[in-house]
Amino acid sequence: MRARLISLRMGAVAVAMSAGPVLRAQEGAQPQAEAKIEVCAVPASRTLYKPDASGACAKSAHEKISWNQVGPKGDKGDQGPAGPAGEAGAKGDQGAKGDQGATGAPGTQGAVGPEGPKGDKGADGAGFTWRGVWTSGERYAANNVVHFEGSAYVAGQDNSGVRPDPRCETRAGCTWNLLAQEGATGAKGDPGVKGDPGAKGDPGVAEYQLVSTQIATAVPAQTAYTLEVPCPAGKLALGGGGTTTADIMTLSRSIPATSGKPPVGSGWSVTFRNDGVLNLAPTITVYAICAKVNG
Repeated sequence: MRARLISLRMGAVAVAMSAGPVLRAQEGAQPQAEAKIEVCAVPASRTLYKPDASGACAKSAHEKISWNQVGPKGDKGDQGPAGPAGEAGAKGDQGAKGDQGATGAPGTQGAVGPEGPKGDKGADGAGFTWRGVWTSGERYAANNVVHFEGSAYVAGQDNSGVRPDPRCETRAGCTWNLLAQEGATGAKGDPGVKGDPGAKGDPGVAEYQLVSTQIATAVPAQTAYTLEVPCPAGKLALGGGGTTTADIMTLSRSIPATSGKPPVGSGWSVTFRNDGVLNLAPTITVYAICAKVNG
């Protein structure tokens, strides 16, 4: 085979490789991580050839050389800048539904909403009728309200003679439903503050004495008769009255004495009238309650 020479320039040295035992370059081949190139150099012709299978040169005068030997691993270089973002990939299939998460914390109270519109007027309800104190002989209609032993009850149905019972509170089937129960007696309150002195009272009285006078006299029909009794000196009449033995006569006036010599109130005066058609001769008595008035 015709020798095929490849000229390489290494510095100022030109070398040629033959096709026989000479190293052949393989297009597209990448050197292995630990590979190295070994050749034998012929000083006279400045050519290179490949060593035999055992790695020896053909002559001892030929020098064995190698290059491309991988050196020790160097330090890690700085990270390069981030590349541009890639295009969004196609949308993936929807995943399976996950488990329900834990309940979150309550949110803050929202603001009060606006007032809603006014609702329609409701239907009129049944009214109560107050019937006063419950009486056994009365008839009561539904919704009648009575007072019984300090509490108020409303009739759940028409009834008569059914005694209200506080144990039957508002529920179906009760003749009377408890409406307002009597409250328990409250605790005794604290003493009040001392009041201001009152106004000066009216003059007092003393030495009460009942005095009377009596007369039997004729009283014609359709006429009246007046009789007075004076109080003892220094006393005034506080009250009085009169009687007659004729039942058909009427007492038409009973007042403090206003006639005669004593002053007003110093005695008592009564007037009886005969309204019948017959003349009468009754006994008339007048009395007065007399006492000394102080002040």
